[in-house]
Amino acid sequence: MTETKIIKVNPSYPNKEAIEEAVKMLNRGGIVSFPTETVYGLGVRILDEKALKKLFNLKGRETRNPFPIFIKDIDELEKLAEEIRPSARELIDRFWPGPLTLVFKSRLKNLPSYLLKQGKIGIRLSSFPLVQKLLKQLDCPITATSANISGEEPCHSAEEVSKIFQGKIDLILEGGEAGGNKTSTVLDVSGENLKLIREGSIPLGEIKKVSHAIKRNEKFEVLFICTGNTCRSAMAEGLLKRLLKQAGLENVRVSSAGTNTLNGSPVAAFAVEAAKVRGVDISEHTSRKLNESMLEQADLILVMSKQHLEHMKRLNRNALRKSYLLKLFPQKNKREGDFDVADPMGGALNDYNQTFLEIEGEMKRIPPYIENVLKQRKEK
Repeated sequence: MTETKIIKVNPSYPNKEAIEEAVKMLNRGGIVSFPTETVYGLGVRILDEKALKKLFNLKGRETRNPFPIFIKDIDELEKLAEEIRPSARELIDRFWPGPLTLVFKSRLKNLPSYLLKQGKIGIRLSSFPLVQKLLKQLDCPITATSANISGEEPCHSAEEVSKIFQGKIDLILEGGEAGGNKTSTVLDVSGENLKLIREGSIPLGEIKKVSHAIKRNEKFEVLFICTGNTCRSAMAEGLLKRLLKQAGLENVRVSSAGTNTLNGSPVAAFAVEAAKVRGVDISEHTSRKLNESMLEQADLILVMSKQHLEHMKRLNRNALRKSYLLKLFPQKNKREGDFDVADPMGGALNDYNQTFLEIEGEMKRIPPYIENVLKQRKEK
């Protein structure tokens, strides 16, 4: 691809020429980046399967995570959603247009797989003038995915978009800083009970003021955090999965991430060996870089050191209320002393063995805690 074209635009009053250029690029199968009321987005026409595939590969997105879409009006929603329940209507009346993505059962079963998951589609009606004007000139909706590599932080400016995607996308509409600091809130409204998939720009408390039929994601999510996600948090993830299986606890999702890492790095060989000796297989683990979305989705966050709490604070201060140092859990960090789990990176096998044993010694408190939470959820 040739150099990405960049056009400056007033996002509140976009000029006709900029919109026409974006429409031309999209109709040719191109990828266009633009600011929204949340972050910068990447758009392609949803009926262009070739463009969808290109965008999917560009972002490195997982197949289980399809793209949500922007619609221009409620008429398009009626054409796309199989059923719009009264609870969904209440949310639409209160929060649309705005940073709320609603997941419906799709009326159209032949849409590209890049848009559907279990027959459902995520739909958003944007309040941003630029997005609204763009959609009015198109014959179909466009993708509403954030401008970033999957798992990385979303871009908030055209400059950030250009650093990542220069020469890889067709056009950037440069409209200054995007409208918000967080991505959209995502709710599944396809069933009788609403399910919170991701808390974003619209807090859960505001949603509950409108609808009391909301439930969090049914799975209890545990997130371990260390620096590189190739030893400590990876070992903790594998160990807790084994303990939960032994305890017969289901509906729990365990994952891990690193504060200073790249996505896809292999786990440390000594970590694999130390875990294997104790019956835990982490050989297939690859690293993930911590992002705000992971913090939002987790119900319990366990970190290896105080520096990881400080990093989290910069990403999402609200996540601190559900975060603990592993060696202090379930108490908060209110005592003096060193409660960090030793980092064996760069050490010998014996260092990894000692760290594994250190983590294993702290794990016994976690399954009973999760069991109690799941019991309380069931009783509600």
